[in-house]
Amino acid sequence: MVTSGFESICKSLDALNAKPLDCNIKSIIAIAEGLSPEVKSKMEYYFKAPTVSRYSNVENGIIAQQMPNDNAFRINWASYVVEILDLESDVPVPNGTIGRIIITDLYNLATPMIRYDTGDIGAFVNDENSTDNIPKLESIQGRKMDALYKTNGDMLNPFTMHAYVYDFPEIKQLQFIQHKEKKYEIKVNTNVMFEGESLLIENFKNDIGTDAHVDIQYVDEIPSLKSGKRKISVNLYKQ
Repeated sequence: MVTSGFESICKSLDALNAKPLDCNIKSIIAIAEGLSPEVKSKMEYYFKAPTVSRYSNVENGIIAQQMPNDNAFRINWASYVVEILDLESDVPVPNGTIGRIIITDLYNLATPMIRYDTGDIGAFVNDENSTDNIPKLESIQGRKMDALYKTNGDMLNPFTMHAYVYDFPEIKQLQFIQHKEKKYEIKVNTNVMFEGESLLIENFKNDIGTDAHVDIQYVDEIPSLKSGKRKISVNLYKQ
């Protein structure tokens, strides 16, 4: 299931003050969207099963997946060559540095895919438990086109925004939009009187830059994409 579906389930259970459920579930796999630590923790609490995230796409298939008790993603090296290249040039970046995730897939049945830019961004980390020190994906931070930039030009980790969903439980849906270098908008969907507007703006400015201009827009719904995903961030500044 897509991560936003798990997020909705957890928020509904939170609202009911539910206890852990007695379910015959062995494991839970999140797909399509980044799995925040908050959603992962709550899914494991309510369903008493390890919850991991899978990284895949339609073009290639399963590229990498988390293992229980490990937040990094073990790469399917048997099927792909995975590279992390600079955001602006085709140069490999050091481990731990955010860059574009590039896939070479020689087993594609239609045609080989050489250095295919997935459009996603992430970073490598070495697997300390491997005798060959094979890299894993330390983080997968979603689409480059959806990444927000701080007022100082640095990229903001999108998991920062996912945390707001649980910081403000009265909010049903959130979306952060960057219009210009220092101009941002937050769409809020809530069915109660939201009294945390000032705190939400303050917290966001602490993450994005205290010199940011932030507007709040209240909406009845934040539409999902045809894929079922719902974007937590939209960048109209750098596309």
